[in-house]
Amino acid sequence: MQHFQLSHHGLIEYKGETQDECSYQLLPQSRCSFLGAWLVMQGVNQSLDDNSTCSSNNRLALTKKQQGFGKKHNLFLFRDSFTQQGFSHLARVIKSLS
Repeated sequence: MQHFQLSHHGLIEYKGETQDECSYQLLPQSRCSFLGAWLVMQGVNQSLDDNSTCSSNNRLALTKKQQGFGKKHNLFLFRDSFTQQGFSHLARVIKSLS
């Protein structure tokens, strides 16, 4: 099961079926239209503190994955892939960023 969460400040946390976690920050260049949302986002580092429950192998994989963070990513999501409330929330967050 995939999990996608958007904060009021534009932070996106995604957890995929393979238990990989990614965090992105929406940038002010993101836009919404009647067709959907054009997301411009930048990867952000996740903290790897000593109290984490990750095994050493998972920490190594996560550290390698974080080397790609900081790059901008573009993604278009069609409006019908959201609930009406979900798309409204995304539109409000994007409007607040600009």
